Amino acid sequence: MYYDQWHPDASMDLIRSKGITHVILSFMLSHHLNNETFDPLWTDDEPGHKWHVSALKSLKVNCPDVQVSLAVGGWNDDPEIGWRKTIESDASLSLFVQNLHRVLYGDFPIFENHQFDGVDIDWEYPGGNTVDYKSNPQAADRLLCETDGYVKLLQAIHADLSPDGKHLSIAVPGRPSDMLVFEDSAKAKTIFDSVDFVNLMTYDLYNRRDNITAHHSSVEGTLATANAYLEKGLLSGKINLGFALYAKWAHVSGICTQLGGLGCDTFALEDSQGADTLQSGSMTFEMKNTLDVPQSFSVPDGGRCGPGTGAKCSPGFCCSSKGWCGDTPEHCGYGRCNPPYSGSDSCQGPDLWKSWKAALADPIDDGHAGGYTYFDPTDALFWTWDPIKYVQLKIDHIVKDKCLGGAMAWSFGEENASLPDHISALSTGIQNIDLTGCKRLTPSTNPSSISQVDQPTGVVVNVNSGSEPLQPSPSKESPPDGGIVNLVVTLTADFTPPPVVTIVTWITQVG
Repeated sequence: MYYDQWHPDASMDLIRSKGITHVILSFMLSHHLNNETFDPLWTDDEPGHKWHVSALKSLKVNCPDVQVSLAVGGWNDDPEIGWRKTIESDASLSLFVQNLHRVLYGDFPIFENHQFDGVDIDWEYPGGNTVDYKSNPQAADRLLCETDGYVKLLQAIHADLSPDGKHLSIAVPGRPSDMLVFEDSAKAKTIFDSVDFVNLMTYDLYNRRDNITAHHSSVEGTLATANAYLEKGLLSGKINLGFALYAKWAHVSGICTQLGGLGCDTFALEDSQGADTLQSGSMTFEMKNTLDVPQSFSVPDGGRCGPGTGAKCSPGFCCSSKGWCGDTPEHCGYGRCNPPYSGSDSCQGPDLWKSWKAALADPIDDGHAGGYTYFDPTDALFWTWDPIKYVQLKIDHIVKDKCLGGAMAWSFGEENASLPDHISALSTGIQNIDLTGCKRLTPSTNPSSISQVDQPTGVVVNVNSGSEPLQPSPSKESPPDGGIVNLVVTLTADFTPPPVVTIVTWITQVG
């Protein structure tokens, strides 16, 4: 499961009780690994440093059977000082791999002999559509260098890690417009051959680069993404289907009369430079986001405020969606400010938390596409998210029927340990899949040509090269050698996983 520094209080009991086998710590920024000198004391508090080491040690002590990977990149990773510098020469690529090796193998005293079990590369997205696609557009030859460099990067990391059984995974886009590096079939094959598993970001299918409302993680959209990668030659057993532990919202412009708010125009969600206009965002499934506003408030402790703390900021200061008092646009701007917990008249925009509770109370169920939506006419807010029943449907009719390797989710702390509805649904669904008769889909197998009778009844993961399909397991209790049922951050069935497994959960949000 993805475990990020913005939600650092993951429950070790929940990890153990839900059968999670892999946790991915997110994110180390790629530019850290481009430096000639690497901070041996890990004193830098920037994401990718001290927190990741502390989390690694805690997981290794409290959950010794869980494999822990490090995610490098993320949506906010600056590609100009990061990935593009990494691939600009053979020397820079070699330096990156050397530094990554030192980190993964715990080559610093602060690690206290603990090591990561693998790495997850999250370059969003080689070949174009990076976070700076408007502010720093790349010429065609540089975009070609990105796709070539991405392939070389994965090959180099694979060559470095595979002898010791450490695994390499990648997070890949769910939107066809972002699958640029996979348009060349030869490059796609080399990429797929270089990695142990692939995490499909089958969420944020609707994001701030759109101007008409749509589902962000529907069953229909998720299936289309899975089919797209199968058609590109990715072995089904290497695929982990992505799940989001959050809803998305957007500010609708003009009149919206469509049921549930689908297909309505929005205000510009990005500006001319590709920056967030704060007219859209996300809401996690944490219980605090549905709590009633208290009758009285406390004074912020260390600047903390909002639901769950009961603290209200002083006049002139706003309580941000992240729960901090301040007076910047990230605190007071549209969609970033929590009015009941902010100083008088300091907030801009609506009470998102009030609107979210209304959405949960009266959602529109789109049974055709498979997803929930809601339109708040008072504040002109559109909402889109997955209810439990569509999580279950995705497991039954995509993970199972397509014989995928497993499932992943972003991110662990976005649902409470005391009421992990979506995590529980993922865990139960994956662990109940029967391995018997599972057919591996290879590039030569047309997924759409497989009849319902031939559909697999279980899921296994190929932990080898992925070039050969695994044979069906005779029973759930006796999985094939090297096979494992995976789930959120990799959930496993009721057997002990082999030492070299793969699977992940995660991914970043665009807007």
